[in-house]
Amino acid sequence: MAVKLQFKEKDFQQRAVHSIAGKEGLFKGQELSDSIYTIKQGIYDVSIDADVQKLTISGKRVLENLQALQIKNGLSPSVELDLYDGHDFLNFTVEMETGTGKTFVYTNTILELHKNFGWKKFVIVVPPSTAIREGVINSLKATKEYFNNHSDYAHISYEFFAYKGEIAQKMRSFANSSNVQIMVITKGSFDSASNIMNKGKSREDFRTPIEFIREVRPVVIIDEPQSVDTQDVGKEAIASLNPCVVLRYSATHKNVYNLVYKLGPVEAHRESLVKEISVSSIRAYKDFNKPYIKVVDVEHRNGYKAKLEIDWRNSKGVVERKVRPAKVGSALYDLSGERDFYADYTVSNIDTREGFQAVYFNNGVVIPLNGSVGLEQFA
Repeated sequence: MAVKLQFKEKDFQQRAVHSIAGKEGLFKGQELSDSIYTIKQGIYDVSIDADVQKLTISGKRVLENLQALQIKNGLSPSVELDLYDGHDFLNFTVEMETGTGKTFVYTNTILELHKNFGWKKFVIVVPPSTAIREGVINSLKATKEYFNNHSDYAHISYEFFAYKGEIAQKMRSFANSSNVQIMVITKGSFDSASNIMNKGKSREDFRTPIEFIREVRPVVIIDEPQSVDTQDVGKEAIASLNPCVVLRYSATHKNVYNLVYKLGPVEAHRESLVKEISVSSIRAYKDFNKPYIKVVDVEHRNGYKAKLEIDWRNSKGVVERKVRPAKVGSALYDLSGERDFYADYTVSNIDTREGFQAVYFNNGVVIPLNGSVGLEQFA
């Protein structure tokens, strides 16, 4: 049975969105951008008629905005802005527990940044995994109708695509389009001088693809930065994009720069969003009123397959915890015996590679092997 995904904005998600992109948020006081993009004579040449996507507020104002948000969000206020190894762009961190809609939040943030400040160019950098890249694309597809019908964003025309070497020339239209542009790219596609992104496809290219990106100073969003830029090569790759600002989203940050919003395990538990926390002799019992998913196994044998432990309802209406086989396209609504709690979960990708073993869902949730979301039973 096919299920049409339904999305509902949650308070904790909107707090994350407006902390970054609201008029009273991190960039309070920022001027509305009115950049115009035009093309000069020449196949690949591009000219920008106005300064584009830059912070018009001072570092002092940004720090004041950040401190106000940190106090509001229950965080310790920063004494000064954390710098990114001396580069002239600022990084900001959003910490969200796995399964709380991180991809939905940064997609919403993109549209809110455009609505309030006019920014149009966005690059989402993901770890070096095609499956993760496609999982983000699937999430953008799944939410497109929702945002197109949203009263705040219905007027915004936006396009998204996955970067691949064979479409490198698309960077020209990325830079010059009057619509909001969202490019999803793996770190491995631009972190080496040998990449097509950095050298072009032929000697006849007047500009390399990355030059078009640098020209517009995109807002860069890093999905799971602990797998992208913890080493020097990753940091230099991000810097090579010449970002206006960088927004970092993960549940497990290794380096925290200018923390704006946090929904960690304790906060998520308080919101009744993720698994219970077992402390000492306290025991958390089964609760079948919240979606529970655990990735028990993944394999690539006669196709990509996974074993998922979920709360399944049998023909008599009795719910029990059961391991069910799944593949790409499996709807957990069907696998669970048509339980509404699982309506938002359809398997979009299964990665079996060492270090990347995980199951990806089209609502943006990624669960690693032996990981889980929802309420677990503790012995």
